[in-house]
Formats: sequence, C-alpha cells, structure tokens
Amino acid sequence: MWFFYAVALPLVVVLIVAGLLVMPAKQFVSVGVRVDVGLAWFAALSTLILVPTDITNALQGRKPELLSIWWRVAYWYGFVAQFTVLPFHQEFSDSGAFSWTDRVVSSLRNNLMFYAVLAGAGAVGLIVLLVSGELKPSYVIGFCIATSNAVGLLGGLFLLGYGLIAIPKQLWFTASVKSEERALHHRAGLQHTKAVAARQELAKTLALVEKVSGTFSRRDPMRRYMDQITAMASASGEDVRAGGDVQEDVDYFDKTDLGGLRRRLRRAIEDKQREQKLYLEIVARYLQVSDILANEGRWGTPFVSTTHAELPAALAHAEWWWKCVLRAWVFRAAAVVTGVLSLAVTVAEVTVSPGLPNLSVFAYALHAMPSHEASSELLAFAFLAYPCLCTYYALYKLGRFSFYLLVPGHTGSFSLLANAGFTCRFAAPLAFNFIAALALPQKTGLTPDISATVFYDEFGALMMQQPLLGANFTTYSPIALLPYMALLLWVGAFNRLAGIFVRGGASVWEDDYETRSPAAAQGMRLMRLEVENHAAGRAAASPAPRQGVAAEARDRLARALGRNSEAAEDAAGTRALPSKGFLSGADCGGAAGDGVDECTRLVTGRASGRKGDLESIFARLEAQPEDRLVGSGARRGRDERETTSSGLSFESDTERDEPPVGGLGAWFRRTR
Repeated sequence: MWFFYAVALPLVVVLIVAGLLVMPAKQFVSVGVRVDVGLAWFAALSTLILVPTDITNALQGRKPELLSIWWRVAYWYGFVAQFTVLPFHQEFSDSGAFSWTDRVVSSLRNNLMFYAVLAGAGAVGLIVLLVSGELKPSYVIGFCIATSNAVGLLGGLFLLGYGLIAIPKQLWFTASVKSEERALHHRAGLQHTKAVAARQELAKTLALVEKVSGTFSRRDPMRRYMDQITAMASASGEDVRAGGDVQEDVDYFDKTDLGGLRRRLRRAIEDKQREQKLYLEIVARYLQVSDILANEGRWGTPFVSTTHAELPAALAHAEWWWKCVLRAWVFRAAAVVTGVLSLAVTVAEVTVSPGLPNLSVFAYALHAMPSHEASSELLAFAFLAYPCLCTYYALYKLGRFSFYLLVPGHTGSFSLLANAGFTCRFAAPLAFNFIAALALPQKTGLTPDISATVFYDEFGALMMQQPLLGANFTTYSPIALLPYMALLLWVGAFNRLAGIFVRGGASVWEDDYETRSPAAAQGMRLMRLEVENHAAGRAAASPAPRQGVAAEARDRLARALGRNSEAAEDAAGTRALPSKGFLSGADCGGAAGDGVDECTRLVTGRASGRKGDLESIFARLEAQPEDRLVGSGARRGRDERETTSSGLSFESDTERDEPPVGGLGAWFRRTR
C-alpha cells in the first residue's frame, strides 16, 4: 500500500485543504461547515484512491486487513453523511433564524420530504425481503448498499456519458482561439444578464430592508434582530437607493418573518458577489484571448501582453511560441487522446456482461503486469482518473445553473455542502463500476476478477445477492450508455432533456456558442467595451459620488460631447447641432420620463438646437420628481435599453454607432 500512503493520501489531503481555503465565502461559511465538507470530501476521495491499491492486491492475491478497515471507514462515513449530516447541515446553514433551536427546527422541517422518501424506500425494501423470505440483518444492509449503488450508478452513467463526449469536444474547440473567443462572447452575454439581475435583486432587497427597519422603533423587542439584518446590509457595500421604491408589503412582525428577510438578504449578497466574480473571470480570459489574436501574425517577435508586466526577451519569445503556435497543437493532441480514452471506456462499459468477450483494454493492461506493484497502482490510478474526471466535469457543468456551483472565494455554505453530498453519492458507485467493468471484469478465462478484491468482500457480495438491484442491474445498466450517448449527445438533444430540470425550461449547458444567439451578440458588445476600458486604463478608476439623476445625465452628455470636437462646439453653443445623430440615446440613460425622451431626440439628431436647448432640457429634468428620474433600463416600446452596471445603457434591438463608456467589468472593479 505504499502508493496509497506515499502518493494518493497526501495528494488528497493537500487538495482538500486547498479547496477549503480557496472556495468558501469567508463572510458566511462557518468553521463547522468547513469541517463537515472536509470530512465528506476526504471520505469520497479516499473511496476512489483505495481502488488502485485494492486492484493491485487482487492481482497479487493479497487481502490486507488494514485495507478492509480503510474501506469500511471511508464507505460507511460517506454513506451515512450523504443521507443525514450533510442534508441537515445544508438547511441548518441556509436558515435565516436567529437561534440554534429555530435553525434546527427549520432544518428538520425542510428535510421532512427527503426523509419521508428515504423511509418509503426502506419500507419497500423490507416488504420485498419479507416476501422473498430473506429478511435477515445482512440482507437489509445489502439492500441499503444496492439501493444507494443503483441511484449513484444511474446518475453516474448519466454524467459519465456527457463527460466522455464533452471533454474531447471542449479540448478540440478550445485549441482554436477564434472558437474560444466566440465561446466567451456567448458566456459573457449570459453572465451579464445574470450579474445585472443579481445586482438588481440585491438593490431591491436592500431597499426592502431599509423600509422594514423603519417600522420598528428603538424600544421594539424585535429591534435587536432588525439591527443584525441592517448590519449585514451595511456590510454589503451597496447603495440602498439603487433599489428604488419598494412595492412589496412590509409584513414583517415576528422573528420568523425577520429570519426569512435575513435569509433573503444573505442569498442576494452571495448571488451578486458570485455572479460578479464569474463575469470578471470571463473578462480576464477575454483580454488574454485578445492578446493572443493580436500577436498571432507577428512571427519572430516577443509576445506583447496587456494583462501582465513585460517579460525578458527570451521569456517573451517563449510565450509567443506557446500561445500562438504550440498551444493549439497541444490541445488538439489532448483532444485526440481523451477521445480514444472515451471510446475505450464506452466499449468496456457496454460489454461488461459475462457472456460477452472481454474488450476492456484497461483490464488487459493491468493483467499484463501483475508482479509490478508500483506500475500496477500508478496505471490503475491513471485509468480511474479519466472516468472520474468525466463524471465530475459533467456535475460541474450541471451546477452552472444550480445551487452547488463552486466559485473560488464566493461559494456559500449550502453550495459547499451540496457538492460534498454529490461527491459522496457518486464515489462508491464509480469505484465499483470501474472495478467491475474496466479493471477486473468477470470474464471467462480472465483471473483474478472483481470477486478477488476487498471491496467485493465488504460490500459487493451483499449487493449482488439482492433480487432486483443486484447482479443483473449492475451488469446490464451500463449497456444503456451507448444509445444514450448517441441519441442524446451526438444529435444535440441533451439540452432539451436537461431543460426539464431548469426553472423556465432554460438550457443547462452553456456550450451552444456555435449558434448565433442573442447572448453572443450582446457579449460581443460587452467584451468590446471591456477591451476599450482596459486599454484606456478605466478599469481601476474610483467611482464618483452618486449625484442627482439630472446632474448625472448632464455629466454623461458633457463627457460624450467631449469625445467629438464638433460636438464640443455644439455644447458651447457656437454651432447648430448636425442633422445626423452623433450619439445614441444611451447617453441620457440616467433619466426617465419625458425629459429623457427630449434629451434622446436632441442627441440623436432628431431635434436641433443650440446651448439653450440643452439648458432647457436639463432644467426640465431638474424639475421632475425624483421617483421619475430612476432606472434607465425600462422597456420603452421596441427600444429596450439594457443597463450596464456603470449606469449607461445600450440598445439591445439595434446596433449602436458608438459603444458607451464604461462596462460591467469596469463597474465591478471600481466598486470592489
């Protein structure tokens, strides 16, 4: 077991510690959550890294007692935690209640349906065992193992099938910088929508908190709970006035109501910070891609980067060769290698039945070196890594729309615990499936097989004896992998199927950038803005204090007019405005109502005038009530203005002549 102790176990410990340091949102994730997540990750990953050691000992005819102890501890902790500790702690940490007792009650109430389903499944199992005359303690444990394995195996095959095709495909498309640029356009458009929606929801929630806070006097018994909520709102750093007038009823009277408000505020803050982080990651990667495209035609010259400091000449030349030449070939070679591995895994899975010939290249490779312990363990570890990578990559992609998305520094307690639960749920079925189908299948003339492993002695033998979920289910369910991959992935039907699980029927997988989607067009405009902001050094600018909306509109128009010498003369009143527009109506995006319409008509050339026209418009803007001077971004007929977080807007239905100054990434970086 030298590989387990010297390589695999330290590697797992380092990965878990790094994950617990990097992933959690420090503001909301407690030490208890980190401990629970760390133990669950350790149990799940230990289950997987025990497989190479178990296979090597089976090939050499050994069954160490210490290996049996490791299997029992890792398997049973993961089994129990995924059904008890993790679900309970998820709801406990997600509750907005102010006392431990209330949070425990809330967690039990929210998990009631989950535990009812588990109880129903257990009752069905007892009835089946009672009818078959095999109601013994060992068979009850075997039924629990078989049921957990069946659920995990079905979900694991569902995810594995996607990953086996998606990873080679993703590597091949990423080799092309132009393809990656199109993908980033699509992702930026989608993420912009999510980020703006998250910011608006946070602003709305903050305004609601301020309104509710005004209903509690200083002597009110609920005031101390309200103060905790307002302290959380103040720590968010957002402007309460951005939420505008709240139309919701202020029906918050007791601790339960305030607990719900506290939970809503925490979720809004987490969502806004997470979506902001994801958008900034897209912007950072797009700037790197833009640098590669700008340097591709400069043969024999150093790589010129706008994202990092200038490197020495030798390193700059090496960077050019890697990013502009070698990178594409390395990614294509990786795509070919992973494609071959995907084909080998698929063939081994669909021929797992004992009546079919052994077509697993993994089994042949492992049986060819039974006496070389180190080589066997390393080879088994490498073979196991790819199916696990495919499965958890698909789980990560599925989580792009869900609550268990891991974002470094911005992952909440609920997401961490949910991810830990899924990791435990798929670890043991993946381990058993790998041993039974790929490494040591039960084939005629092929010995040893899975029955020679410690895992089989501890869990597999009990599981295989079950009447419904035993040997037949484990043998024949992987056969469905081939038609599933062909029909649901190759023909592009997976998005429609997975859309069933998304609220509103939206697509789950964000890789349809090959189509001309509105998100891609919007993302292209946004990324062009971000590149211009980066080049002009505007990304790190400090935000100006919030002004009145009319004054803000005046400043925007003045800045926009200053971009054009003729427009500057117009602003000074020395020339008449041209008959053709030189600005878009977005430069008046800080106002609403009739005033912004007149401002828009003026700057787009649908009206003409001199300095006095501008002054009269601004006077009318100043005279309007404040509640009419908020929120560019409302629908005004076909002219739907989508507001970037810098306060400007762009027209989503038509192309602009000039992009607006600012951008979502610039605003995010300025307000950090």
